[in-house]
Amino acid sequence: MGREFLMIKNTPILEIYNYSCKILRYDLLPIGLRYTDICYDDVMHSWLERRNMSLGKSNAKKLMAAFGIPQGNQFQIARRFHFASMTDSYWIKEDGEDITWEDINFRTNPINKLVPDIALYGNGVRLTHEQKIYSPEFTTGGVAAKAWIQTPEGIYLYKVGRKELGASAVLERLGLVHVAYEPCARQEMDAYTTPERQEKIQRQGELVVKSPLIATEALSIVSFEDYAIYCDRHGINPYTEVLTNNAKAFHEMILADYILGNYDRHGCNYGFLMDNNTGALLGLHPLMDHDDAFSNDDLYTQTLEKDILMADAVKESLQHLTIDFTPLLAMDKPETLTVEEWSGVMYRTKRCVK
Repeated sequence: MGREFLMIKNTPILEIYNYSCKILRYDLLPIGLRYTDICYDDVMHSWLERRNMSLGKSNAKKLMAAFGIPQGNQFQIARRFHFASMTDSYWIKEDGEDITWEDINFRTNPINKLVPDIALYGNGVRLTHEQKIYSPEFTTGGVAAKAWIQTPEGIYLYKVGRKELGASAVLERLGLVHVAYEPCARQEMDAYTTPERQEKIQRQGELVVKSPLIATEALSIVSFEDYAIYCDRHGINPYTEVLTNNAKAFHEMILADYILGNYDRHGCNYGFLMDNNTGALLGLHPLMDHDDAFSNDDLYTQTLEKDILMADAVKESLQHLTIDFTPLLAMDKPETLTVEEWSGVMYRTKRCVK
């Protein structure tokens, strides 16, 4: 294989050549690759393979078909985009390649406007070779139907998820730091899809909502899953570390998930913000991703090392928090939630007050 470089923006941080790796900037490596005996397989067959769209994502197969991409070829599509992502500033550059971060940065280059109609609404079309593939959807994880859209106000993630609106309203009343979701006005989507496809989503009892991108040129998102890999390689307990250094935010997350009935707080939908200039982790990023919330079942938490029901986990977290539940208890049911879903929120909130 030829020589390649793992980059953060325009800074080379790892040289990859002849199936071996040479560390150039340890402090700026992706957190899951920060160890001195880093090997080729961990870079190419672990970290990089996670930087491509899963076929389990809603409308993923239609995206592949629209661009004539074989369904088993997601890794090569990610390579076509230099493994760049919307949520951090890492990418791969071949030796001698005349290209810079400015050339491939999703946050500053125009994104293909044909993609949202496919990614959000499942429009089954076949695009021509002249219609350039340039979209972060092919390197975006998760399973919900979603699409990144550039607006005059900034970059937003549009997704199918009515529950996000109710969750955002609840977290606002609790005073917890979170990514705010808002409904997408119909006229906003007129440039990307037809009224008929918008109406189809509504008939299914869903809405398209949007939230701002929190990654910037200065900050990257680091998943807890990647942080746990780092901790495992260095003999550190990640749960002990996060509770030591980010206790308040972590306990707030446990509280939020209990009240919201959110059973999907796995290691890829929470994590940290990282300083792109120093590689330092700056604390947990704002709460987001609640489209699987509002379950009224007794559920086990995914955010603690031990097997414990969320109702029991929150009892311990409440001992470390000072929360005023009055604004939430006085709140009317959000329009996007069912009576049953809202009754569950009220029930769990009252249990926290006792």
